[in-house]
Amino acid sequence: MKLNLKTIFTVTGFSLTIVLVFSIIIALGRVEYQIVGGQAGLVDLRAVDLSATAVQTLSWEHIPGRLLFPAETGSDAGEQTGENVPFGSYRMRILTPDNEPCTVEFMSLSFSSRVFIGGLEVDQIGTVAAAKDASVPETAYCRYFVTPQDNAVEIILQYANFVTSQNDPTTLRIGHSGLMSEKQIHSNFYSCLMIAVYVAAFLLNFGLFLFRPGQLENLYFSLACLLQALREGLAGEQILSVMLPNIPWGVMFSAQYLFIGLLAALILAFIDRLFPPLVQKAAKYAFFAVSALYALLILITEPRMYDFLRISYLAAVIAAIVYLVIRICPRFKTLAFDQYLSAFGLLFLFAAVLNDILFYAHTPLLLLGSRAYMQPAMIVFIFAQMVALFLQFARAERELGEVTERENTLTGQNEALQQIDRQRVRFLSTVSHELKTPLTVISNYAQLTRQHERESDRQDEYVVNKMLLVSSEVERLAMMVGQLLDIARIEEGRMEWSFRRVNMNVLIAEMIETYFPVLNKNHNKLNADIAAFLPGVYADEARIKQVLVNLISNAIKFTHDGTITVSARLEEGGVRVTVSDTGIGIPEQQLALIFERYYTGSERGGQNASGTGLGLFISRQIIEAHHGKISVTSIQGSGTTVFFWLPAQEGEELP
Repeated sequence: MKLNLKTIFTVTGFSLTIVLVFSIIIALGRVEYQIVGGQAGLVDLRAVDLSATAVQTLSWEHIPGRLLFPAETGSDAGEQTGENVPFGSYRMRILTPDNEPCTVEFMSLSFSSRVFIGGLEVDQIGTVAAAKDASVPETAYCRYFVTPQDNAVEIILQYANFVTSQNDPTTLRIGHSGLMSEKQIHSNFYSCLMIAVYVAAFLLNFGLFLFRPGQLENLYFSLACLLQALREGLAGEQILSVMLPNIPWGVMFSAQYLFIGLLAALILAFIDRLFPPLVQKAAKYAFFAVSALYALLILITEPRMYDFLRISYLAAVIAAIVYLVIRICPRFKTLAFDQYLSAFGLLFLFAAVLNDILFYAHTPLLLLGSRAYMQPAMIVFIFAQMVALFLQFARAERELGEVTERENTLTGQNEALQQIDRQRVRFLSTVSHELKTPLTVISNYAQLTRQHERESDRQDEYVVNKMLLVSSEVERLAMMVGQLLDIARIEEGRMEWSFRRVNMNVLIAEMIETYFPVLNKNHNKLNADIAAFLPGVYADEARIKQVLVNLISNAIKFTHDGTITVSARLEEGGVRVTVSDTGIGIPEQQLALIFERYYTGSERGGQNASGTGLGLFISRQIIEAHHGKISVTSIQGSGTTVFFWLPAQEGEELP
């Protein structure tokens, strides 16, 4: 796609504006956490100004196998049970610089927790018990306002986890209430903003899919954005849990794992539609099969298996990312600018996925894995696709404008051609009318002269023969003029018909007697084989005679010293009239052209293959207007047979 300077400035300005707005929103009210360590169960924050700095720590004392209460010691607890028992306690004593009110935040532990702060039970998430049947799982983001006593806060977390095999400690955050309130406002706003961005992207792309159902990439991308919105609502601040408190815990927990497979499959489908030759069919179907298997196992297995399934599936995702990067990098030079933006967004997303996998596995590698970047990467990815979409629409709009301009040009040319065609039809109609009168006069004078000469005492055979020739040629010219007039009427849709019941025996006999002697100049013989008592037909008598004259005229034209046979039979509830000859025939490759307009048959090699080439074309129009059929068969060198069929008139027989 060729970009002009205006397009480059527009895209650049739009991109910088969006980046600036998001940067301001993310930075506004953001609270950075200071990581503080310490010995297990004791965190000393007396040197930290909690009004200006929030702290996060993992320095819990872990007491597995025992549900510890305040004032109890845990020095000998859990030693015989090991670290993987499904219940236990965490304890932490925090030394604060003053007794100012603080806010303590953490994610509830391992699917059911009981929280003690300052010796008092302040919360219970789910039901904590040492037996699986008595334990009820649930998770929540915990936030408590506490007032230190004697510059210290003691926290005990009882937990029970019969769902998964992981009992990792939770990260605790603490700071003065004002600072933590600012942080909470920022977190809620940021989470809502992300959901709004995802939902807006979903609505936009799904609307585009409804507008153009053939562009499935819009459908796949919209569904991926919807999944991200749901995932954001379930994780972090758990906004969706607050809005829909009646959703079962198991459904929400399984959905977070299930969304991983669905999201990866949708993104691959989107990539396949965006860059059609990029993903080979075998690789695409293999990844879809792995994703389907992962989703099925999430639905049918116990939550204890989820972490193993997720790790296994993420290995497949990493393999797919490596495959796509290898396939897409060599194609960068051949991509259009909008595709380049999409590819950039994809590569950025791939890097974020790899980074987050390392981050949550606690295995940083060089610059990767130090912190999670999935959220900003998804925003960059969505933004890149939106800009690419804008460019695609700009290109489509430009191409549509060019097509419209060409259509307008063609419309103008078509109107001019139609005007010329109308003028041609009017010219044919006018000339035909003007020629009919002098031709009629010439024919009448030729016939009168011939009759006068025959009745004269000094009869001159030469004059009689010449007048017969003049009369014959005038009849032929009159027929050609009549054909031109009929063509004009057909094209203008004003062909006139005079239908009535016609006796075909009488019509065929009169036509042969009147026209064959006039038309026959090649010394042919005529055979008439007309069945007696043919049924009547509902037809325009003059037009049917015109068809017969055209068929006989063509037979005579391409036959010399041969035989012309006119036959008529009752067939299939109608009358079949056949005109056959023993002339030169028609080449097989020309049979399909015999009823076309202006086909004169000169390619057949007949000596008299002249005329307008309209006789058979008009004949077909006449027969079809009578709801009949007309056809031709021929063998080159052995003659031609043309027949037409008309439906019989039901009712009383004609006299």
